[in-house]
Amino acid sequence: MPASVGGYAKAFAGIDVRVRARATGNPSNQRLPTPLNSPDSGIRLDDSGSCKSCGLLHYTEITDAEQLIDQSRWDGSDFFMVWPLPRFVFVTKRVANVIRDHHLTGVRIQPVSELKPSPHVIPGYSPGRLSYWMPEKRARELGEPLGIY
Repeated sequence: MPASVGGYAKAFAGIDVRVRARATGNPSNQRLPTPLNSPDSGIRLDDSGSCKSCGLLHYTEITDAEQLIDQSRWDGSDFFMVWPLPRFVFVTKRVANVIRDHHLTGVRIQPVSELKPSPHVIPGYSPGRLSYWMPEKRARELGEPLGIY
């Protein structure tokens, strides 16, 4: 973050974020802390939509966005990703307030309650494997016990 933000970059947890382009041109959240979604959100691994041959993982769609973040698995970082939504960078209210107060651009702040699946795609989420979105070591650590590596 630029110095004009009043030194907040040093005060935020989880700000060591590096973004790289994958072969598909999609951004990759290299170092964001990654809690899993809460089962109460409705998002679950959908075995019927997943493929054991190619490793595609499909998840059901969100039904209760207010329950998305599993507080027991969140490490308190101000910037984080929630699996299986790797295209979103989640931030705390504190970060959102700094962005608004300093009129920072290039970002859209949207409440979690407004997350809705697109009506133009197959219901649910298919982000691929966790290893597509973060360093191999971190993906293995988080994903192997859960079968999403």
